[in-house]
Amino acid sequence: MENENSSIAYLKMHKNPTTDLKSEEDYLRWSEKCLNEANAYFEISFRCKDMIYNDYSNAFLTNVSFACELYLKYLLLIHRIDCRKVHNLYKLFKKLPEKIQENLRKTHPCGNTSIDKFEQELDDIGQAYMIFRYIYERGNMAYNLQFLMELLFALQSLIYNNKGE
Repeated sequence: MENENSSIAYLKMHKNPTTDLKSEEDYLRWSEKCLNEANAYFEISFRCKDMIYNDYSNAFLTNVSFACELYLKYLLLIHRIDCRKVHNLYKLFKKLPEKIQENLRKTHPCGNTSIDKFEQELDDIGQAYMIFRYIYERGNMAYNLQFLMELLFALQSLIYNNKGE
C-alpha cells in the first residue's frame, strides 16, 4: 500500500511528501540531488553573468546565492548533518566540520577583503538568497558582490577538487 501512495503527486506543492533523513542512503540521495541542483544554479548563473550589469542583476544574484546555499548544504549532507530549514550562508558554514571550514577559507581568494575578515563577510551576506528574492521590498543595498561571487567559485572548486570531504 505504501508503494502505491509514493507515486501520487499533488498539484498543491506543499502536500507533496518529502523524504526523511533517517538512513545513510537518505543522506546520500539528498546530497546527490542537492549537488545536481547546485550545479544547475551555478550553470545558470555562469551563463547569465552579464546580467550583473543591467536591471536583472537581482535575479542573477538570487541564483548565485542559492547555488552557494545548495553547495554548502551538499557539504553538510555528505557528512550526515541535517541542514533543513537553514538558509543563512553563515549559519550553514558554521555547521560544517572544522576541516571543511578551514579548506573553504583557504580556497576563497578574499580578493577585496582580508582572510581574517572571511567570517564577518560571510555573516554580512548570510541572508543573500532571502534578501535578493524580495529586493523590491528594499531600497538601495550595499553588499560585497566580489566576495559572494568568489564564494560561489570557491565552493564549486572545493567540492570538485575533493577538498570538501
